[in-house]
Amino acid sequence: MGTFVNFYGDRTVAPEKLPELTERMARLWEQGGMMQVEEVNLFGKHISLLHQPEPDERADGWIWTCYNYHENDFWETFSYGPASGRLCSSKLGQLNFCRIVLASYILLEFYVEGFALTALDGDMINGEPFIGWLNYIFDKRYTNQRESGLWAAPILKAGTPVSKEILSSSWSVVEPLPTEKFIHRTGNARAYLWTPDGDVELSPAMWLWLAELRRKLDAHLDREGELFPPQKLVERLVYAPDTIQRKGRYVFAFRDMFYEFLARSTERPIQAAVLLLEDLAAAEIDNHKATLEGRRLMAVLFNKALRQEVLGF
Repeated sequence: MGTFVNFYGDRTVAPEKLPELTERMARLWEQGGMMQVEEVNLFGKHISLLHQPEPDERADGWIWTCYNYHENDFWETFSYGPASGRLCSSKLGQLNFCRIVLASYILLEFYVEGFALTALDGDMINGEPFIGWLNYIFDKRYTNQRESGLWAAPILKAGTPVSKEILSSSWSVVEPLPTEKFIHRTGNARAYLWTPDGDVELSPAMWLWLAELRRKLDAHLDREGELFPPQKLVERLVYAPDTIQRKGRYVFAFRDMFYEFLARSTERPIQAAVLLLEDLAAAEIDNHKATLEGRRLMAVLFNKALRQEVLGF
């Protein structure tokens, strides 16, 4: 079963507003976990690599996504056109993919020239939690003024434009809603976004797990002689993630990490990190643990700030 978003009202974004809208849409998708997946086939193995959504020149520069990291699931393509400010969505679920799509449409409400309202399966939604999250990630002071225009929904559905001037101006600013509360995920699940001074807070248990990971890395680094021939790194970097992906549910490596490791194949810490992947691939663990630890490990190896903090490279 799926749900569908409806956007009633004006869809026109002034050209001078498009650069800011596009920048904010990209940040919203990043913080909300919307990603693209790139497929790689090497040595008879298949791996999927995550990366932030990018303009598709084959589709007139539209930016699309079909996977949400925090829901860890795929849905039909959701896309944004930087040249027009248009959004295009199809069937959604009811979890974080859907929440980020709705937040994207509500962000668009603030940029269109006339009045517009976002609905889910034809029913108007409560915009307050979405607006609260927008205020948090953009440090803005948006109000829920749209509520004063809900009476106009039948008019908008009929295709009749409504001016924003009809809205009351007495609405108070919506209190910022932190990302963890909006997407219902802890900082551990957002480790790929961790920075020393950011809003991603890792739990004490997570820091203990990371300390154990460092111990395992150091054990590999302490081995005498060559860890493995550099020319073998690409094959091993394909085999280990392929095995981990098959053990867990959608445990994807990050594209930037994959190609960075290929470029640094002669460096001992990089080789030791590949051995960490092989350790996990060889472990006798169930699907749940493979998914949890696999996603954690991929996040640490991708996030250079966290990797430096924990693993020292």
